[in-house]
Amino acid sequence: MLEFPYAPAGFPESVKGKTELHEYMKNFPEHFEVEFTDLRFHETTDPALVIAEFASRGTALATGRPYNQRYISLVETRDGRISRYVDYWNPQVAAESLRGAEVDGVFSSIRDLA
Repeated sequence: MLEFPYAPAGFPESVKGKTELHEYMKNFPEHFEVEFTDLRFHETTDPALVIAEFASRGTALATGRPYNQRYISLVETRDGRISRYVDYWNPQVAAESLRGAEVDGVFSSIRDLA
């Protein structure tokens, strides 16, 4: 399960399974060009839990505006597989980068947040 604690209105708070994840994320490369950087892992006492912090530097393709985001992810595993992934990111960053753009797909309403 992939969870989004800060999901804006109209967006799913979680997706389950490969099919839902693919449907949710498939349009991202059509709207943003990004490079992920500054990966840091934080030590935990639970070997089944990984906490990662990272950034993205990129551009919203429809507007040319920057898409520079910070993320924190909590990843839980069970039997060697990801059982839960919690993705903390700021939807306002995406909304500002897409403000005024006409885009289709999952990101079509996020531009209205700015």
